[in-house]
Amino acid sequence: MLGDMRHRYCRRVLDKIHLAPEIIIITGKINSGKSAYLEELVTEEKSLGQTPTGIMARGIFKAQNKIGYDVIDIASEASMPLARIFPFADSDIRSGKFYFSKTAFDFGKEALLNFKPDGIVFVDEVGPLELAGKGYAECLRRLLQSRISKLYVVVRKELLSDFSEMFMGGGPAKIIET
Repeated sequence: MLGDMRHRYCRRVLDKIHLAPEIIIITGKINSGKSAYLEELVTEEKSLGQTPTGIMARGIFKAQNKIGYDVIDIASEASMPLARIFPFADSDIRSGKFYFSKTAFDFGKEALLNFKPDGIVFVDEVGPLELAGKGYAECLRRLLQSRISKLYVVVRKELLSDFSEMFMGGGPAKIIET
Protein backbone atom coordinates (compact mmCIF):
# COMPACT_ATOMS: atom_id res chain seq x y z
CA MET A 1 0.00 0.00 0.00
CA LEU A 2 2.72 2.47 0.98
CA GLY A 3 4.67 1.64 -2.18
CA ASP A 4 1.53 2.19 -4.27
CA MET A 5 0.93 5.62 -2.68
CA ARG A 6 4.57 6.56 -3.19
CA HIS A 7 4.35 5.54 -6.86
CA ARG A 8 1.19 7.67 -7.43
CA TYR A 9 2.80 10.65 -5.69
CA CYS A 10 5.97 10.34 -7.79
CA ARG A 11 3.86 10.05 -10.94
CA ARG A 12 1.97 13.28 -10.08
CA VAL A 13 5.24 15.12 -9.39
CA LEU A 14 6.83 13.91 -12.63
CA ASP A 15 3.72 14.87 -14.60
CA LYS A 16 4.11 18.45 -13.36
CA ILE A 17 7.76 18.70 -14.33
CA HIS A 18 8.15 19.81 -17.93
CA LEU A 19 11.20 18.36 -19.62
CA ALA A 20 12.02 20.10 -22.89
CA PRO A 21 12.41 17.86 -25.91
CA GLU A 22 15.82 17.08 -27.34
CA ILE A 23 16.25 19.46 -30.29
CA ILE A 24 18.14 18.34 -33.39
CA ILE A 25 18.60 21.02 -36.07
CA ILE A 26 19.54 20.04 -39.60
CA THR A 27 21.06 23.04 -41.32
CA GLY A 28 22.81 23.94 -44.54
CA LYS A 29 22.56 26.16 -47.57
CA ILE A 30 19.64 26.10 -50.02
CA ASN A 31 19.58 22.79 -51.94
CA SER A 32 22.32 21.26 -49.76
CA GLY A 33 20.34 18.06 -49.00
CA LYS A 34 18.70 19.04 -45.69
CA SER A 35 15.31 17.55 -46.56
CA ALA A 36 16.85 14.40 -48.06
CA TYR A 37 18.86 13.91 -44.85
CA LEU A 38 15.73 14.47 -42.77
CA GLU A 39 13.95 11.79 -44.80
CA GLU A 40 16.79 9.38 -43.92
CA LEU A 41 16.35 10.24 -40.23
CA VAL A 42 12.61 9.52 -40.43
CA THR A 43 13.42 6.10 -41.94
CA GLU A 44 16.03 5.48 -39.23
CA GLU A 45 13.59 6.35 -36.41
CA LYS A 46 10.99 4.01 -37.95
CA SER A 47 13.58 1.21 -38.17
CA LEU A 48 14.17 1.67 -34.43
CA GLY A 49 10.49 1.00 -33.76
CA GLN A 50 9.45 4.63 -33.35
CA THR A 51 6.31 6.16 -34.86
CA PRO A 52 7.43 9.65 -35.87
CA THR A 53 4.99 12.42 -36.78
CA GLY A 54 5.31 15.83 -38.34
CA ILE A 55 5.94 17.09 -41.84
CA MET A 56 8.45 16.89 -44.66
CA ALA A 57 8.72 19.19 -47.66
CA ARG A 58 9.37 17.68 -51.06
CA GLY A 59 10.64 19.87 -53.89
CA ILE A 60 8.61 19.84 -57.09
CA PHE A 61 10.55 20.29 -60.32
CA LYS A 62 9.67 21.01 -63.94
CA ALA A 63 12.64 20.17 -66.13
CA GLN A 64 15.43 21.11 -63.70
CA ASN A 65 13.70 24.13 -62.20
CA LYS A 66 12.13 24.04 -58.75
CA ILE A 67 8.53 25.19 -59.14
CA GLY A 68 7.36 24.50 -55.61
CA TYR A 69 7.00 22.19 -52.64
CA ASP A 70 4.53 19.61 -51.41
CA VAL A 71 3.97 19.07 -47.69
CA ILE A 72 3.92 15.43 -46.53
CA ASP A 73 2.28 14.21 -43.31
CA ILE A 74 4.86 11.73 -42.00
CA ALA A 75 2.32 9.63 -40.07
CA SER A 76 -0.21 9.13 -42.89
CA GLU A 77 2.15 9.74 -45.84
CA ALA A 78 -0.59 11.93 -47.38
CA SER A 79 0.60 15.05 -49.19
CA MET A 80 -0.68 18.34 -50.55
CA PRO A 81 0.74 21.07 -52.79
CA LEU A 82 2.12 23.68 -50.36
CA ALA A 83 3.98 26.23 -52.47
CA ARG A 84 4.23 27.03 -56.16
CA ILE A 85 5.66 29.79 -58.32
CA PHE A 86 2.08 30.57 -59.36
CA PRO A 87 -0.82 31.48 -57.03
CA PHE A 88 -3.30 28.95 -55.64
CA ALA A 89 -7.00 29.76 -55.33
CA ASP A 90 -6.44 30.09 -51.56
CA SER A 91 -3.01 31.79 -51.68
CA ASP A 92 -2.91 34.48 -49.06
CA ILE A 93 0.79 34.20 -48.27
CA ARG A 94 3.75 34.87 -50.52
CA SER A 95 7.42 34.53 -49.64
CA GLY A 96 10.14 35.06 -52.19
CA LYS A 97 9.03 33.62 -55.50
CA PHE A 98 6.53 31.19 -53.93
CA TYR A 99 2.82 31.44 -53.22
CA PHE A 100 1.58 29.27 -50.34
CA SER A 101 -1.71 27.43 -49.99
CA LYS A 102 -3.64 28.17 -46.79
CA THR A 103 -5.32 24.75 -47.05
CA ALA A 104 -1.93 23.02 -47.22
CA PHE A 105 -0.62 25.05 -44.27
CA ASP A 106 -3.66 23.94 -42.24
CA PHE A 107 -2.96 20.34 -43.31
CA GLY A 108 0.69 20.70 -42.18
CA LYS A 109 -0.28 22.29 -38.87
CA GLU A 110 -2.64 19.43 -38.12
CA ALA A 111 0.13 16.92 -38.88
CA LEU A 112 2.58 18.80 -36.62
CA LEU A 113 0.21 18.91 -33.68
CA ASN A 114 -0.84 15.26 -34.05
CA PHE A 115 2.02 14.08 -31.83
CA LYS A 116 2.07 11.53 -29.06
CA PRO A 117 3.47 12.26 -25.58
CA ASP A 118 7.15 11.28 -25.58
CA GLY A 119 6.96 11.03 -29.38
CA ILE A 120 9.32 12.19 -32.10
CA VAL A 121 8.33 15.10 -34.38
CA PHE A 122 9.93 16.32 -37.61
CA VAL A 123 9.55 19.86 -39.03
CA ASP A 124 10.74 20.51 -42.59
CA GLU A 125 11.34 23.39 -42.82
CA VAL A 126 11.49 26.59 -40.82
CA GLY A 127 12.00 29.62 -43.06
CA PRO A 128 11.33 33.35 -43.40
CA LEU A 129 7.57 32.87 -42.89
CA GLU A 130 8.07 31.29 -39.47
CA LEU A 131 10.59 33.96 -38.50
CA ALA A 132 7.89 36.52 -39.36
CA GLY A 133 5.49 34.71 -37.01
CA LYS A 134 3.56 33.05 -39.87
CA GLY A 135 3.49 29.58 -41.38
CA TYR A 136 4.26 26.97 -38.71
CA ALA A 137 5.55 29.45 -36.08
CA GLU A 138 2.78 28.81 -33.53
CA CYS A 139 3.13 25.03 -33.98
CA LEU A 140 6.87 25.31 -33.28
CA ARG A 141 6.21 27.21 -30.06
CA ARG A 142 3.74 24.56 -28.94
CA LEU A 143 6.07 21.71 -29.87
CA LEU A 144 8.98 23.26 -27.96
CA GLN A 145 6.81 23.35 -24.83
CA SER A 146 5.26 19.93 -25.31
CA ARG A 147 6.05 16.54 -23.82
CA ILE A 148 7.69 15.08 -26.92
CA SER A 149 11.08 13.42 -26.59
CA LYS A 150 12.75 14.70 -29.80
CA LEU A 151 12.15 17.50 -32.25
CA TYR A 152 14.00 17.46 -35.56
CA VAL A 153 13.93 20.83 -37.35
CA VAL A 154 15.29 21.84 -40.76
CA VAL A 155 16.56 25.43 -40.85
CA ARG A 156 18.60 27.14 -43.57
CA LYS A 157 22.07 28.07 -42.36
CA GLU A 158 21.60 31.81 -42.90
CA LEU A 159 18.44 31.71 -40.71
CA LEU A 160 19.90 29.61 -37.91
CA SER A 161 20.81 32.39 -35.48
CA ASP A 162 17.42 34.12 -35.98
CA PHE A 163 15.67 30.78 -35.43
CA SER A 164 17.68 30.12 -32.26
CA GLU A 165 16.94 33.56 -30.90
CA MET A 166 13.22 33.50 -31.73
CA PHE A 167 12.34 29.92 -30.80
CA MET A 168 15.14 28.46 -28.69
CA GLY A 169 15.92 31.32 -26.32
CA GLY A 170 19.52 30.18 -26.16
CA GLY A 171 18.51 26.63 -25.18
CA PRO A 172 20.63 23.64 -26.13
CA ALA A 173 20.36 21.93 -29.51
CA LYS A 174 22.36 19.43 -31.50
CA ILE A 175 23.25 20.90 -34.90
CA ILE A 176 23.89 18.75 -37.96
CA GLU A 177 25.21 20.51 -41.06
CA THR A 178 24.61 19.09 -44.55
